[in-house]
Amino acid sequence: TELLTVQTRLAGVVHTVLGAVDRAEAAMTAHGIPTVSWLAAELRYARGQASAMVRHAEDLHRFTQIGDALRDGLANDRQVQAISQVLKKLPTDLDPNAETAAQATMVGYCDQFNSHELAGLSRHLLEVVAPEVAEETEAKRQERDLRDAQRNRHVTFTDNGHGSTIG
Repeated sequence: TELLTVQTRLAGVVHTVLGAVDRAEAAMTAHGIPTVSWLAAELRYARGQASAMVRHAEDLHRFTQIGDALRDGLANDRQVQAISQVLKKLPTDLDPNAETAAQATMVGYCDQFNSHELAGLSRHLLEVVAPEVAEETEAKRQERDLRDAQRNRHVTFTDNGHGSTIG
């Protein structure tokens, strides 16, 4: 348990430093390439993985309480990602106090719920704080599900060679 808590806290520190490196454009200054390219070249991360790391660092910078929870070992990286994915959908014109309260609420749940459960709670929080955003997100999900269902719906008829058709 202690080792995993240290790993979690270290991940928080790594993302904090990575975010600072990216915001300061330190990789560009030192190596002439963006942070993502530097991570890919120097540390052999896949570009998608490097991009995800930088985006995650940006999220932790934006949602300071969530970043603090990770660095303090109060939340693990998966929990933080689940929460931040939903919090990023909050309207940009949302009252800063409401966003702060939303972060505090979700951090408070980290000791009780896993990342999957937190994602569900975060979606519910979004419904309460920004119902119009939640409705739009749900409508997009339903459209995607319908498209997938229609794409996967088909019937094939094959002649079995004995005068019958198999469907």
